[in-house]
Amino acid sequence: MPEDNSKAIIAELRKPVPQYQDRIDNPANYPVIERDTGEKSTHLMAAEIDEDGVSHAFPMIVMMPNKELKEFTNPWEAMAYNKSIGNTTSFETIEEAVEYAEGAYKTPEFLKYFETQ
Repeated sequence: MPEDNSKAIIAELRKPVPQYQDRIDNPANYPVIERDTGEKSTHLMAAEIDEDGVSHAFPMIVMMPNKELKEFTNPWEAMAYNKSIGNTTSFETIEEAVEYAEGAYKTPEFLKYFETQ
């Protein structure tokens, strides 16, 4: 008899969407950090393995409760903060997390929005 994984699927669907995902899906609704070069930064994603061996991708630029962006300089501090608010995405391997953090998170709509800014 095939394995019934419906409970796992339902659990996955019930996971809250990380806050940074809404900033990807709706970039016009959020501020950006403007660099001296003119480049705009919104997330500056990173990837690390936590103390439990779980690979996470998470933003180094985080929307704080006061609606201002904070740019972390230490990825461990950023991961700890993001984990505390459910603002990470976990992966099976660190390679998958790194690929995501290096740009796989950027949707075509996200990229198009910033091409026109």
